[in-house]
Amino acid sequence: MDSGPRRRPVQATVCSFARGLICVAGRVRNSAIHNKRDSLDLCVERPAKNYSPMTMGQHEPGVPLPFHKYCPYDGALLGCMTEHGHPRPICSQCGYIDYQNPRPAVAVIVCNDAHQLLLARRAAEPRKGHWDIPGGFMEAHESAEQAARREIAEETGLTISDLQYLGSLPDVYGPQGVPTINLCFLARVADQTPQASDDAAELAWFDCDRLPEEMAFAHQAIMLRWACGRLKRTEL
Repeated sequence: MDSGPRRRPVQATVCSFARGLICVAGRVRNSAIHNKRDSLDLCVERPAKNYSPMTMGQHEPGVPLPFHKYCPYDGALLGCMTEHGHPRPICSQCGYIDYQNPRPAVAVIVCNDAHQLLLARRAAEPRKGHWDIPGGFMEAHESAEQAARREIAEETGLTISDLQYLGSLPDVYGPQGVPTINLCFLARVADQTPQASDDAAELAWFDCDRLPEEMAFAHQAIMLRWACGRLKRTEL
């Protein structure tokens, strides 16, 4: 004999209801994102126009730098949005934001006993042939001081111990205008002869009043002024 409609267990009913809420919430969120999609200008594959490394922060206004083209979570094409006044690449499907954090680099201004500064002429792009402050990008799990000593050893063959931190400046690097944050150090050497590596076409010592008129990157002219000012104060 039929005893009437079977009742579903309470636990199964609750689970089903919860799944329904999650599904509805997901649809509402996706709908909101899709509604904004029409106002999101695609920012991928749009490198800086007329990029000039000599102009700090030079890239197409309002366009984030295209580190990624697709969302790493769902593969959707990234679009653009503005958050706290900054343009950000955002996934139109899941809302993932690809923050354009700067890449840390070090610049080491080496001076000798005559208070001359050591510069390297770049042997490769970007800015091939321009004078450059020895340095480079930091490696993972490396401190700024470790990176400074490593870069100087690699590019000039010099061994430095004492480092004086001068400050940091933002800039951009390469044709894509990758944002960088450059940490500047002053190092003094004596009784050492620098040897140019493959990265440098040549190395040369410069007096503070005879520095090159144009450096490889905009922030470097400012850093050289810092170093010359520090050296001048130590002479007093």
